[in-house]
Amino acid sequence: AEWKEWHKTPKAVKWKKTDKGTRWRRDVSLAYAKRSKGLASVVATERTLQVARRFREDAFYFPHMLDFRGRMYPIPVDFQPQGRDLARGILTFDEGRPVSREDGSAGWLAIHLANCMGIDKVSLDERIAWVEERESLWRKIAADPLKHLEWTTEKKTAWQALAAVFEWVAYLEHGDGYVSHLPIRVDGTCNGIQHLSALVRDDVGGAAVNLVPGDQPRDIYKEVANPLADKLRGIAVAGGAEGEKAAWWLEITEDDLPRSLTKRPVMILPYGGTQDAFFRYIQDWLKEE
Repeated sequence: AEWKEWHKTPKAVKWKKTDKGTRWRRDVSLAYAKRSKGLASVVATERTLQVARRFREDAFYFPHMLDFRGRMYPIPVDFQPQGRDLARGILTFDEGRPVSREDGSAGWLAIHLANCMGIDKVSLDERIAWVEERESLWRKIAADPLKHLEWTTEKKTAWQALAAVFEWVAYLEHGDGYVSHLPIRVDGTCNGIQHLSALVRDDVGGAAVNLVPGDQPRDIYKEVANPLADKLRGIAVAGGAEGEKAAWWLEITEDDLPRSLTKRPVMILPYGGTQDAFFRYIQDWLKEE
């Protein structure tokens, strides 16, 4: 009875063997994997802080390397501008630039704050308005970030959000002319497809990855997930072994495939992604979820 109840849970993974030993080994394996991942995160965080403390008073450069596709990456690990959220939240430019509403730079600072808070699927003007409407919140966070934890809403960009809050409040205090050293990150939408679409002048692909101007940003990963869900529903209705598999995927995703499932397979497609690579990324998604 206990196994049957566990087997019904949405995140359950079907196994041929149903004995307690198999379940125990699975649970222990997941527990060890989670513990190992947590330990690695702690170690990386400590390394990042150690390097940050060492160079806190210095200006420095990051040596970069090119991979076989021509993409550029900083060579140092942990503490680097393409690293984890903590490193990105700590790093600032040595040379700052004045911020003002007249030249639009204040708007980009607000857009960056909105993006870090997860408000990145609306127009740029809407993001600016969203930030401006919450001035009292930003001031409270800047005054006592440990008491007002709204900056932790987006776990993957929390430290960048806190840095952006400090910078926005500093701008509000000083007004136009405030010299900001904060990097304003502008992320591309699936850069590989952007380049391919631009090279072949593909209007459809270009629009899907925001090369074509629009009122709202497009989300190609969700646009791939939606027809995939429709296809799975059709397979599930047809029944049979494949239908059972399709029904299982619809069950664990609550009949709404998330963009996170399709993101990595779509990203690597323009770079020669293989079926094995797609399979591995889907496995990783299942483990993370």
